[in-house]
Amino acid sequence: MNKFRLHLGWMVAAALWSALATGARGADAPPSEAVFARQANRLARDYFAKTGKADRTPLEVEALGTFFAAKEIYDAGRFAECRDRLDAFWKRRPMGKVEIWTNVDWPTGYVPLQMLTECVHARTSKDWFQGKPEPWRMTAVLIGKTVGSKEVTGDLLELGDSKIAEQEVQRATAFFGEYLKAITKGRLQLEVRVVSLNNWSPPQFKEGDSFVSAVEKALPPEIRRTTDCWWMMLSTTNPIIGFWGGTLVEDDGRQHFLGGSEWVQSNQFRKGPPSDQEYQTGVSNWFHHEFYHYLFHAFPEFNLEPVEHAWWYRDKWPADFVGYYETDYFLEGLHKRIHAKGDPPIHVRLKYKPPDAPAAPQPAR
Repeated sequence: MNKFRLHLGWMVAAALWSALATGARGADAPPSEAVFARQANRLARDYFAKTGKADRTPLEVEALGTFFAAKEIYDAGRFAECRDRLDAFWKRRPMGKVEIWTNVDWPTGYVPLQMLTECVHARTSKDWFQGKPEPWRMTAVLIGKTVGSKEVTGDLLELGDSKIAEQEVQRATAFFGEYLKAITKGRLQLEVRVVSLNNWSPPQFKEGDSFVSAVEKALPPEIRRTTDCWWMMLSTTNPIIGFWGGTLVEDDGRQHFLGGSEWVQSNQFRKGPPSDQEYQTGVSNWFHHEFYHYLFHAFPEFNLEPVEHAWWYRDKWPADFVGYYETDYFLEGLHKRIHAKGDPPIHVRLKYKPPDAPAAPQPAR
């Protein structure tokens, strides 16, 4: 009897140890597809409820939830797991299939899902640059009066002298910055600085004068020469030049993101600035669209925008491009032209070289 009890005790102890060991391994293992789907569904429904858009289609819930859940995995540095989740999603819901994606406008999640997929495939590629990336400096210019408000409840320009304005601009550009790093294969890192032109008024314009050039001349020379691209924000309550929104490429080759600050304003569902999720699915889409105007301009040899918004007209797509929507066109142009044939490559083309800059050695490819 004592021997039997001893033997049974060892069996129980061994089984307990095995269960504990399996549990420890399971803690590091990816959650099951069902667990991931439940998490994605919860995140999407919470988001839609908070933003007043609770009545959504099953595809919108699945897609945006997949994005939020995969983004959490990505931010935790579990890139292979994130890649596998996104690849499984696109296998179920293939890109560019009009019979599935009858609408890709917000809030379907189509654009942020494509952006995140590009990010994670770059991160898990053997071509990812292991060295220190070069900075790609964006100067965000707040144009208009500032009153030093302590809370974001209206126009961001009220915060031109506060740390909150800096914080919101950094949050708003974070996902786009990660995307920029991805498409340059880890060679460029977005750096954003915020400057304000308090109580500034433009000079009297003659026909042909450039508003953005006047703004640049109002800034210190060191800022002008060390800026790779501009984000100029004009108060939506003080429209100096009428239409204000889009992108502009000046003669020196630099991009200007142009717009107001309505992206940070409060609304009936929240008081204060947007959540990170709102930034990732909202203003990031705008950056993505405007950036590709600039990127295709930087590679004129490929003629990727022969007419304005050429990607809106399917009959104007190159014969080897697949897909249907504008962001499908962006991906095709990026991979089949710019990455495949661009010389010098994208990380070289995007860097601004001031007129007085010495010739730099050709960077490694």
